[in-house]
Amino acid sequence: MYMASNTPDHPLIDDYALITRMPIDATHEALVAAGTTTIGTEAAVEYLCDPATLMHIRQKIASSSHEDAYELILHIRIVDEVPMHADIVAVRQYRLSNK
Repeated sequence: MYMASNTPDHPLIDDYALITRMPIDATHEALVAAGTTTIGTEAAVEYLCDPATLMHIRQKIASSSHEDAYELILHIRIVDEVPMHADIVAVRQYRLSNK
């Protein structure tokens, strides 16, 4: 289990974030970006808004069909409480069944 802590003696130097894309129906989908801290959440949103890293996400995901869903785990390096770099460390892609 990962628990982020930030104290004067032990400043936060890394965090993790989850980015999830999941279709809701044929015309809507949900996109969630959440970190274990607000710094991680900020890094995940920045990752999604940067064209270069968005291209990296597309390369990691095998298919971009609206029926596909995926989850990405990011590892974020932090310096002075600022997210400096994020890397994708895990990808989970799955197809939702039609009911």
